[in-house]
Amino acid sequence: MQTCLLLCALLVACTSARSLSARPDVEGLSYHHQQVVDEPLHPLVLEWIESRKMESKSGIRERQLPAGVDIDQVINIAKSVWNIIEGGRPTLNTSFDYATAVPSGVTEWTELEYWADPVTASYSAWVENIFKVKILELNYTVIAMPMGQYQGKGQYLTNVGIIPTIVRAPWSYTLSASTNVHGIVNVGSKDSPIAALQIDLNWGASWMFKKFTKTEAYYVRGDGKPITSLNSQK
Repeated sequence: MQTCLLLCALLVACTSARSLSARPDVEGLSYHHQQVVDEPLHPLVLEWIESRKMESKSGIRERQLPAGVDIDQVINIAKSVWNIIEGGRPTLNTSFDYATAVPSGVTEWTELEYWADPVTASYSAWVENIFKVKILELNYTVIAMPMGQYQGKGQYLTNVGIIPTIVRAPWSYTLSASTNVHGIVNVGSKDSPIAALQIDLNWGASWMFKKFTKTEAYYVRGDGKPITSLNSQK
């Protein structure tokens, strides 16, 4: 009789977990993260790529180049920190929420030319409870447009960001995520600069006076080399 009651209790617990209404202790959570390969890019990412291609073609020929540009000093003229998910919903504005790594003195990334097709790296991150059921899931793509040149010199970056593509959480969980860009440097030479930076994804969720947070960090280069996960190197 006791064995039967125990089995029934376990069955009820598992059913509750699968409905994503369970509230597991933080100590019972397990975090998982992996790169998504051999899958087509999400439509949101493809839409972003097409819009940036069009914008890059309308730049340098319509602008007067600024004076006093220092090609070996690399700076960010866009955003450094921005939210991409608030209250469990994506809030990313792809027209304004991005970072750059361009020569000091440049005022618009479209003052550069010869931009290459964007480099991307897609990932899936999720949290499981003690029953190995996903309670939180976030899929996203790290993206950047490399190879920009100023008057034929340098390899710079623009439109660096993180695009959330799948966000899943129970109604009682508040999921949020933000992006932070820092460590902008020239990893090339004075005459042939190569921009590089680190972009972090800070995400997590809160529920019932409990909180889960995680940071994933990525290294992006202006010469178009693959985006590198810094967490996997630790």
